Amino acid sequence: AVMYLGKIIELTDRDSLYDDPCHPYTKALLAAVPEIGRPVSAAVGGEAASALAPPAGCRFHPRCPSRMDGCDRDEPALIEVAPGHHVACRLYSETPAQSP
Repeated sequence: AVMYLGKIIELTDRDSLYDDPCHPYTKALLAAVPEIGRPVSAAVGGEAASALAPPAGCRFHPRCPSRMDGCDRDEPALIEVAPGHHVACRLYSETPAQSP
């Protein structure tokens, strides 16, 4: 499980987490792991919010490079995006617009 400010944001087995991370925070964490021959990226920009007074909506939205409308209002549910792989992110919970 990957947590941010006390909430599980991604839940899956180890191999799936490393092979196909879904949440932007998980991706940033894994990008910050040093590897020989690869420059280390900055983990996550911005300041972490207080766990005592977390932001409304998705707790990661103030720092998220993929934030969209609604991230600051609605806390995303933990949904299954692949068998045994759950993520709490609007990138995966938004229903695509239907063509008329």
